Amino acid sequence: MAKIFISHSSKDKKFVFELGKDLRELGHEPWLDEWKIKVGDCIPSKIDQAIGEADYVIVVLSPDAVNSGWVEREWQSKYWDEINKNKTLVLPILISDCQIPNLLKTKKRADFRNNYSVGIVKLMAAIDPVFEPPSPIIEIQQKPETTDISNLISEVQLRTTSLAKCLAKALVLAQKYNFGNLELFCRYELVGWERDNVVKYPQDASKHRLIEVFFAPFAELNLQYWGWGNNSSTVFDFMRRNTQDFFLIKMIYPESISRIESLIEQASPLHKSIFTTHCLMQEVIPDSSIPDHPVRLYTKISNLLGILDATRSELTKKLLGCVC
Repeated sequence: MAKIFISHSSKDKKFVFELGKDLRELGHEPWLDEWKIKVGDCIPSKIDQAIGEADYVIVVLSPDAVNSGWVEREWQSKYWDEINKNKTLVLPILISDCQIPNLLKTKKRADFRNNYSVGIVKLMAAIDPVFEPPSPIIEIQQKPETTDISNLISEVQLRTTSLAKCLAKALVLAQKYNFGNLELFCRYELVGWERDNVVKYPQDASKHRLIEVFFAPFAELNLQYWGWGNNSSTVFDFMRRNTQDFFLIKMIYPESISRIESLIEQASPLHKSIFTTHCLMQEVIPDSSIPDHPVRLYTKISNLLGILDATRSELTKKLLGCVC
């Protein structure tokens, strides 16, 4: 939590009250004279004390504020502390067009003129490391055009475009409009859900990436064996009975969506129903005494198709959330 003094003109009170309320809800302690100064208090002394104790001073820039000698005095006292401590302490925010004071011209400003929500997200990101953006990132930014979202949802559901391309388009939208949760989802689907990513973002990963596989630490299936009769059910029945060599487990399948789509497309006749992959023992049994031992995994192609379907549903829900 940061102590934040808000330097402003009294003519900008409506905006400042809203900002102060949001700062409180985000876990900080904003200081406003109306909230902190009681009848009988010495106003200059209280203000000087608050500025001295503040972690940050927010300067609300507007024509009235720029023309106020009182506002200038407030933020400049913290500005010199900033220079002496070599640490950012003064945070300018722009709420309307005005002449920027010379000492603040070189500072990056949080722009609230066109969109309050975008401005506050940029302001919060500056209060680091005291402030850590919530997860998922504050989804209160400007909204994209509804037609952009609806067109992309149509592509996702009608399967007129590969899922990987749909995710790439969604990633562009997420980056453009700062939809952090959607961006993270698209990135992981495009690069793959490696173990570290699953740990960071477990909830969505477990929803649509969890599949059943047969884990074979030392055995290998001969899929060319004529006795299978080109029938995948026979193969899975064999593994299910052979519990010494094959173990049925559940795991989060990590491959990228483009890789899954490619594997399904290139599968041979028997492989149209059975998918084989390799991994290291530690990926299945983290505390194994032979962590680098290569093992085989067998699963149904339908499980991979299920991942694609579930990912389409997850992507659709997240896109709809961007316009609701």
